[in-house]
Formats: sequence, structure tokens, C-alpha cells
Amino acid sequence: MVGFFVLEIIKMSTRIKKRLTIEKDMAILFSYVVNKINRIIMQKMHWRYLRIAGIT
Repeated sequence: MVGFFVLEIIKMSTRIKKRLTIEKDMAILFSYVVNKINRIIMQKMHWRYLRIAGIT
């Protein structure tokens, strides 16, 4: 009975750990994607500003 209980606790903790690592991975991936998009937008804005500066 006690052994079963311990096993259940271990199972639950590993499940929680798995979920936490997945969430952490998702957060890392999300921030990476956001940084990429921001960099692309900044580059486009930079080119536009350069073009405007070149025209004037």
C-alpha cells in the first residue's frame, strides 16, 4: 500500500516536471521567435530609413 502511494507520487512529480520542461522549452522557443521577428522588422525599418535619408 505504502509502496503504491510512493510510486503514484513519483509518477505525478515526473509528470509535473515534464510539463514544466515543456513550458520552459516553449517559452524559450517563443522568445527566440519573437527576437527573430523583431530583428527582421528592425532591419526593414532600417532600410526604409536609409532609403528616406538617401532620397532627402
